[in-house]
Amino acid sequence: MWYNRDYQSCSELLRTPQEILILAAILPALRIYRAATHAQSTINKYIAALARFIHWCAQHDYCPLPASPQALLEYLRYLQDIGHGIPDTLAQTSPIGCWHHTTGHPIPHSRELAIYLHGLRRMHVTKRATPFSREDIAALCAIIVLEAPLRAARDIALICFMFAAALRPSEVRNMRREDLDFRPQGVILTIPTSKCSTNKPRTLTLAFGHGPLCPVRALQRWLWLAKIESGYVFRRIDRNDQLITTEPFGRSTIAMIFERYAERLGLRGKISPYSTRRGCATTLMANGVSLDETRRHLRHKYAETTQGYVEDQPIPFNQSLTPLILP
Repeated sequence: MWYNRDYQSCSELLRTPQEILILAAILPALRIYRAATHAQSTINKYIAALARFIHWCAQHDYCPLPASPQALLEYLRYLQDIGHGIPDTLAQTSPIGCWHHTTGHPIPHSRELAIYLHGLRRMHVTKRATPFSREDIAALCAIIVLEAPLRAARDIALICFMFAAALRPSEVRNMRREDLDFRPQGVILTIPTSKCSTNKPRTLTLAFGHGPLCPVRALQRWLWLAKIESGYVFRRIDRNDQLITTEPFGRSTIAMIFERYAERLGLRGKISPYSTRRGCATTLMANGVSLDETRRHLRHKYAETTQGYVEDQPIPFNQSLTPLILP
């Protein structure tokens, strides 16, 4: 993503007192406006992007606030010229637009700018993660069970729980034992910060399953074998099948786990941690769960977002529109 590319702190980007004063003036408003819907790390990335834009404007004699459409257009072209990809360039419009909206200025807009952004979006094709089916999950677990006992228990619990709960990678990384409330019927998971309309804690209920791949039992087995009574749930394991640290996974560790087992199984397509989340949405919809219920389970604000997670499925015969078309 754009905010991971040549990341620099604001103090390294801003060199003149004028630039520092401009950024300092918008920090309170930006935090108030975005604090309810964005994590602190996202706000910091917005600020770093704004610092980069303000510094560029100072170098090229443009006013950063309010920015003219021509200034924003030249800035986006500059990013393309120095090697930023299309997603990196498009993502810059979000913090700049948020800055203008927060401070009461109109968002830069012109016909030439709109045409340029439209062209970038047309050239950028997002390749979504391939959704897992229940059969894929069963096949993955059949391969994982051949690993060392502790690693097998961890990875089976990871994949099954992510699939059943439709968890995001960040939610899995930050899951703590204190967030799990096991009951006779299943488990209640509290997600401290959910990427939804607000950053308030959300709860998710998972009941015990009937089959051998019950996510609740798989999670209990992992916690019991790893002797985890507090702290982060999923942790790194060394080659000797021993826990390395009490710290959570790294950002790329979950993706590497999915890619390794998917390669062994020969699964095609783009395999990522979001394959379980998309697979959960697709499975729910295919089994007759309503779009609104699926949206709540995935913790989406809008149903349109959930619809984008659902892989196209054939319409059941009892819902076919043929009787309306032909007598």
